[in-house]
Amino acid sequence: MNFEYFQSFLTTINHNMKFLEFRYFIFSISSEIDEKNSTATTILIGQGSLGLSQRQYYTKETNITIAYRQFMYSIAKALTNDTSMIDQDIKEIFDFEKNISKYHWTYVEQQARYNKTIRTTISNLSRTLKTSVSLSYLYELFFVFVVEQFDFTTYLHHLYLFGNVILNKFDLVTIKELDFLINVISIVNKTSSRIVQNYFIWRFLMSQSEYMPKYIRNIKEQFNQVFQDTSTEELRTVECATYVNKHMGLVISKLYIKKYFDKNLVSVFRVFFRK
Repeated sequence: MNFEYFQSFLTTINHNMKFLEFRYFIFSISSEIDEKNSTATTILIGQGSLGLSQRQYYTKETNITIAYRQFMYSIAKALTNDTSMIDQDIKEIFDFEKNISKYHWTYVEQQARYNKTIRTTISNLSRTLKTSVSLSYLYELFFVFVVEQFDFTTYLHHLYLFGNVILNKFDLVTIKELDFLINVISIVNKTSSRIVQNYFIWRFLMSQSEYMPKYIRNIKEQFNQVFQDTSTEELRTVECATYVNKHMGLVISKLYIKKYFDKNLVSVFRVFFRK
């Protein structure tokens, strides 16, 4: 599934966008205000997302799982001339994600264990997650895993480098869904680098398909008709506005305040928040 189109497409994506999109595949990673110290920032690590969102969809074969694999096939066929490995790649990608889904926590399970978080630092992360520091490495070029044993600390360093951020050993880390992380790291350790690479390619393409040319959006719409029971595509203007608001929310907010808020009122609020 090493699409020529995709390789050229990647070169147009800046590092910040790579960070935004890849940080929710398999694992969820974000920088948040530390709950115990509002002046500090912590790296929040937990479970990521699934292509079909909930583990219940992977327990048995349904029209949704069939449509999901057809979605993969149609995207792959649209972006490459070499179709010899598509069927095998799709089976491996789906089986890999299905295996991960077995350990995926539901929302209810997450809420029930809300307080069971672990606080640590970058230097102690590998020990906390029981992963090896010395036996793995990760190429920056599109998350190509070359793995003897997956090292989460290395993964985290490379991920933040996509956003031009260099982590140090004293940076705070907050871990949620520890059982999920340990189980999934074990799965990654047992999976070939090709499958993991293809999975990241697939999840990235899936996340970006609604912003791609019309023929790609049509493929996703066919899947949505089964998965979400929808019959019409959302207006393009609404999609564009949602995308801009999602990725440039602070900029849009600043422009909105500048245009619609009374300048004197803004000054009052600034004084209020300083207090």
